[in-house]
Amino acid sequence: GMTYDDSEYHITVDVAVNGSALDAVVTVNKLGQGEVDEIVFTNTYTISGDTSVTIAGTKTLTGRPMLNGEFRFKLTQVADAQGTAMENAYTQTAVNGPAAGGTAEIIFAPITYTVPGTYYHELVGVEGEANTGVTYDEDFYIVTVTVSDNNEGGLTSSWSIGTANTFRFENSYRP
Repeated sequence: GMTYDDSEYHITVDVAVNGSALDAVVTVNKLGQGEVDEIVFTNTYTISGDTSVTIAGTKTLTGRPMLNGEFRFKLTQVADAQGTAMENAYTQTAVNGPAAGGTAEIIFAPITYTVPGTYYHELVGVEGEANTGVTYDEDFYIVTVTVSDNNEGGLTSSWSIGTANTFRFENSYRP
């Protein structure tokens, strides 16, 4: 939030009659410092705290029932909307939850941010070795996270993939 400068100034105006005119001499004293040349107030604005986003979407499998935790997904921070790789990039993985009607949720752990800005993450499905007969969705997504100053000393955040805020991976199984 905002921290206001609590400086105090005392202004003295000495007025003297000089013939038919008045002359004024202004003196400015800053409390605790003495005479100064100008009045300056310096306020500071600080953002404290953090904000987080939870990126979530769905996984479908046609051709057989999907098992809880059967499919893995990787979210990796990238430098830009084109997916340019970064050194020491933040990465996390998630697995699908229980399926209902061939569709399961994928929910990544919350990602915390402490600085306003735009952040990018590449989201991909990870092929499993044990899933013989499964054709994997080769799509990948660029997730855009926008972290903003709420003008009250805190942060807000949102995420999107293009104009949506969800994703969907579709796999199929053939024995």
